[in-house]
Amino acid sequence: MRAVGFQNAFRHCNVCEQARLLLVHVLLGGHAYICAEQYMHEQKARLFADVAMAERILKSDSPHEHKLMGGRVSGFDQQTWDANKVRIVTEGTRAKFSQNPGLRRRLLDTGDAILAEANPKDYIWGIGLSEDDPAAQDPATWQGENLLGQILMAVRSELAETSSA
Repeated sequence: MRAVGFQNAFRHCNVCEQARLLLVHVLLGGHAYICAEQYMHEQKARLFADVAMAERILKSDSPHEHKLMGGRVSGFDQQTWDANKVRIVTEGTRAKFSQNPGLRRRLLDTGDAILAEANPKDYIWGIGLSEDDPAAQDPATWQGENLLGQILMAVRSELAETSSA
């Protein structure tokens, strides 16, 4: 399998505009979100019962602000977040790609490629390496968990199944 890298954007492999930050409206749970980043941080705030922060995140139209506010959620507990973050990001990612036909097609067009967020500063959602690092070409040498890449591949599989049904 070929590895397809992206750093906050799929621009390196021309799969999709941006994984979390692309301003594409997503409807989930009765709310309209401007991007998956907003959904993730709003859900994080709700997970920890910080309703005021969740509302602030919903009112903001800046992915940068969403991330900053998500880092200020009161009552945050890393263990609880770790137990829920993949589910939350998968929900947002699934909605984003299923509700936007152009993005859906671009994700499906990656076929069976391994998707990876080539970000040298992200060891959780990315591979902990830059795209131009030779080690980025081999998943066995990645420094990070690549959770976002794994989620995108899982959503791609789900979408492929529903497309062929």
